[in-house]
Amino acid sequence: MSDEDFIIEKPQKAPIMPAVVAMVLFSGAYGIGHLALTAPEPLMIAGTEAEMAAEEVDTGPVPRRYVSFPISITVNVPRWGTMLIDMGMAVHEELPDNVTEAFLTDSAPLTAPLSEAMLAAVEDPEAKDLEALQRIMPPLLRDAMNGVISTEELPDPVIEVYILKLITTG
Repeated sequence: MSDEDFIIEKPQKAPIMPAVVAMVLFSGAYGIGHLALTAPEPLMIAGTEAEMAAEEVDTGPVPRRYVSFPISITVNVPRWGTMLIDMGMAVHEELPDNVTEAFLTDSAPLTAPLSEAMLAAVEDPEAKDLEALQRIMPPLLRDAMNGVISTEELPDPVIEVYILKLITTG
């Protein structure tokens, strides 16, 4: 055997230069792109700051207090029998206390509109079961209450109506 038979060849190295060039070009283009970007021009809206501040709407919760309606409302419904409902409500904080205290002494002006609202809820085609009825009834009762006790200063004094008790005999 000769020395030529034992020569070990080294593996060829992969050319690294093209990878370095590609990385430098990519990094350079990326860096130049960031440097070339400028901050957007501020958006100018017509109107003064005072006008814009006056137009801002407060999205916070409406100040409220909670009261309960002093009597139970009873309605006879063929589908569910006699329905007895107790309700509470969230009223606007600015509604005078004497208005809600008047419910205790004279609730007659409210019982007819509330009974009509309950009948409208019962006759609603979506009221297929008591759960659906409990969902449909509060907005109708709220609108009925607001129709009776609203003023020019407070067109919608009743914010929400809550069904506290719903009993049926059918």
